[in-house]
Amino acid sequence: MKINQTTNTVINFGSILDSNNKILFSYDASGSTGNWFTKTHSGGSVTSNDTSVLMDTDWHIYKLIYTSSDVKFYIDNTLVSTHTTNLP
Repeated sequence: MKINQTTNTVINFGSILDSNNKILFSYDASGSTGNWFTKTHSGGSVTSNDTSVLMDTDWHIYKLIYTSSDVKFYIDNTLVSTHTTNLP
């Protein structure tokens, strides 16, 4: 995926089961770090991790692997986050 701009941008994509149950890569330009975040939502609870991977406008491969016990998030085939809580 390629992002065209990094300013005034909010991006959320991944697996959205419904409004309360989601697995997402997330970026919000208004945040302080400029990094991608990973999020899992289950009911009203959310787990969010800063990946330390800066947003840029180059091409990247985003992948998530979901099992009954965890979700693994990859950017360019590098594991950047694992969630074991708040799995939908």
